Amino acid sequence: PMLTSVACLVAAFSLGASEAQAVDFDLHHRRPKVHRPGRRPPAKKRAPNVFDHSNDWVVSLNGGSYLSGYDGGYGSYADFGVGLGVGFRVSPELALEVNWAYHDDEFSDETERISRPLQASAEWHFVPLRRVSPYVLGGLTFTSRTYDDYYKGDDGRVNVNTSDVLFGPHAGIGVEFMVTPDVSLTAEGKYTSYLNVERDDPSTPGAAQGMLGISYYF
Repeated sequence: PMLTSVACLVAAFSLGASEAQAVDFDLHHRRPKVHRPGRRPPAKKRAPNVFDHSNDWVVSLNGGSYLSGYDGGYGSYADFGVGLGVGFRVSPELALEVNWAYHDDEFSDETERISRPLQASAEWHFVPLRRVSPYVLGGLTFTSRTYDDYYKGDDGRVNVNTSDVLFGPHAGIGVEFMVTPDVSLTAEGKYTSYLNVERDDPSTPGAAQGMLGISYYF
């Protein structure tokens, strides 16, 4: 029995020594990496921003009003319309877009005013890569008009019969709200100053637009 006990103690001591050596070997061979002076630590990889649409195309559907009138503040109107747009996001801040809209005072056989603005714009988003992104815009507008209208001025009824194209610069502000990484809602207002309104044309040489839209990036 005594020999058996001694043998067990020897075996236990040997096993403990073996485990201690294994732990010591593991500690020596799994030391944490220490940054050495003169070397930059590896940069952490950042997850891509889901709202970064640089180099992406975008299509949009818009609806809103075209507001203008006639000289002297007579016959002001706000004609509803719908529009389509296509654009390209050059960078997180800069976007280019072309929009066409159709505004009609009645959408019937008795229509008196049809305005079809075609607009090329550059947008600058000054808070990019966020879910809510306000922006400013500017560009050029060409508006095809077909008017068979009239208004009552100081001297009575004044007829407005014209079919022409007005052009001029526009500027405005807007805000974009990202519903998903690829779908956004927009609210936008802009004013166009027309440069080629004839002297005998009683139309106000300018028009405002207020539009709401939905856009899809791809």
